[in-house]
Formats: sequence, C-alpha cells, structure tokens
Amino acid sequence: MLDNDGVARHPFLSRIGPDILNPGLNWRTIAARLLSASFHRRSLAVLFLDQAFLAGVGNYLRSEILHQASIAPRHRPCDLQRKQVNALARSSLLISQRAYRQRGITNSPVRVRQLQNAV
Repeated sequence: MLDNDGVARHPFLSRIGPDILNPGLNWRTIAARLLSASFHRRSLAVLFLDQAFLAGVGNYLRSEILHQASIAPRHRPCDLQRKQVNALARSSLLISQRAYRQRGITNSPVRVRQLQNAV
C-alpha cells in the first residue's frame, strides 16, 4: 500500500486525474478540467478515455455520459458553450455514480422499472 508521498512519486499513479467516484469531486472541478489548457482542445471521445483527465471512466461510461449530456463525441470542450460544459460535467458525475450504485446500470431507477414492466 502506498502513502500519499508514494502515490506522488509513482510513475503512473502520479499522472492520473481525480477518481470519478471520489465523494469530494464535484461538477465544478470537472468543468474546470474540461476548460483547462491541458484538455480543452481534445475531442471528448478521446478525452474521456484519458485517465489523466478523470480516473475510472471507460468506454461504456464515456458513451453514456455523452448521450446524457446530448453532446457528440467529436466535439472538444473549447467548441462547447459554458452551459454544455456544465451539463457534461454534471452528467459525468451522475452517470458514473449511478453506475457504481446500480452495479453497472446507467439508467435511472424509474426507467429501469419501466423497462422491466414492459417485458
């Protein structure tokens, strides 16, 4: 197990971004990262898979986050209006936390019940 100093010195761990499931992470931090010089010119399709941007987001979460925010993966944060950046940041937290709580399911509990009842 590494302490904080060990994590800071580790060649890989020192480069990863904030953990998407960290309870201290908020949408404003994600929005600021989206607009930062390091990330704002990269396509969202690539950016959300980069663990230096947000740790813990993979392909299926990226797809669900972008769908929830109604933003095409080809866009870059610098191409978006501030309202869209904020929606994307909020969706990033909502979808990731929901998937964790619901063992991988990203639909809302209401939608899950509707789909189950339709069968």
